Amino acid sequence: MNPAETAELRAAAQGYEAATGGRVAVRRPGVAHAADFLALTKPRITVFVLLAAATGFFLGSAGGVDLLLLLNTLFGTALVAAGTNGFNHVLERDVDALMVRTRNRPIPSGRLSPRAGAVFSGLAGLAGIAYLALAVNLVTAGLASATLIIYDLGYTPLKRVSSLSTLLGAVPGALPIAGGWAAAHGSLGPEAIALFGLLFLWQLPHFLSLAWIYRADYRDAGLVMLPVGDPEGLRTRHQALLSALVLIPVSLLPSLLGVTGPLYFVGALVLGLAFLGTAGRFAWNGGDAAAWRLFRMSLLYLPLVFGLLIIDKSTRQLDVHDLPALNAVLNGITTVFLVTGWRLIRRGRRRAHRVAMLAAVGSSAAFLVSYLVYHFQVGSVSYPGVGPARTLYFAVLISHTVLAASLPVLVPITLLRALRERFDRHRRIARGTLPVWLYVSVTGIVVYLMLYVL
Repeated sequence: MNPAETAELRAAAQGYEAATGGRVAVRRPGVAHAADFLALTKPRITVFVLLAAATGFFLGSAGGVDLLLLLNTLFGTALVAAGTNGFNHVLERDVDALMVRTRNRPIPSGRLSPRAGAVFSGLAGLAGIAYLALAVNLVTAGLASATLIIYDLGYTPLKRVSSLSTLLGAVPGALPIAGGWAAAHGSLGPEAIALFGLLFLWQLPHFLSLAWIYRADYRDAGLVMLPVGDPEGLRTRHQALLSALVLIPVSLLPSLLGVTGPLYFVGALVLGLAFLGTAGRFAWNGGDAAAWRLFRMSLLYLPLVFGLLIIDKSTRQLDVHDLPALNAVLNGITTVFLVTGWRLIRRGRRRAHRVAMLAAVGSSAAFLVSYLVYHFQVGSVSYPGVGPARTLYFAVLISHTVLAASLPVLVPITLLRALRERFDRHRRIARGTLPVWLYVSVTGIVVYLMLYVL
């Protein structure tokens, strides 16, 4: 170690001695020193970024996968991710020194200086962006640049002043899958936006559950995360639940847009309902144990969804003309959940009732997205029947449509009153919501059968 490096180490140690209780490690040579630079890249997060980019690339490949282009994409993306995470270490070194789970990171512990971390991160980030621009395309390079800028210059400083940082931080976390799509496809489109939305929404319950578990650490470090200003956890838990709910229809868009087929659709729906049930348990019960369950479920959900996306890409794509039958199936699933939920609440099984009703909300949301996609692409279909059958059809259709229009108002109000634990008011409106919802689901199946089958 030369005199300049020694002086730099001493300066870093003095700067962090108070924050780390005087326990400042000596910089280690050789392999150990290289491991500290590797730690700056947050390897687990970088691996996640690469998995997302590879998934997006595979889905965006029109024919076979261009292996060389994929390797170029992953190499450039890895460099940008390393630079992005490294700058986060540098910018949050004072905060990291105050939190138990981060105080042993290379910079707050004194093993690396902020200057060394900044130089390493800057070189990695710029090299990665340049490499993507030259070896892949400008769209992918632009998305990578946005990831670095938003994460380090937006999300990182915003954590100190506003809980909205969680929403902003989910943007760079979701951009890699869109970057992978753009690398293979050459441009963005509705499919890439749908993949971005899937990853964006997944991050919210994933991070909110973790933030709730470590809320004391964040409070001690002075970070304005949502659980810090939410002692009872009501807003934290409800936002996690809302995100998991919206995730269900968004996660089905790849099939509805023709990227994948029915295998992914069914699998994503099942996983989404399971994720929603876990988020619901956290929302109503609270506590660290429920938060841990939600966090572990989020870790299970995403790789399974990625696996389904990749496996199903090579199967038959879901044709737009298959959507009416799919809508009828979703109405049938909703009907089963509604009847099950009604029977459970009559038996006093509140927790099971909540899970069944959340599942009904999820399947109804999936139906709504599928219905809108079909009518946006195909339009209205005329009923071919005549005489009394035609009269009956339009009577059912009109009543179905009118009552269906009320559900986007009734269902959220009913759910919101339950979430706020206003059970007397919830029961009063639920007595009206349930029969309307059940009628709409059943008549949705009747309309399909009369229009497409009978």
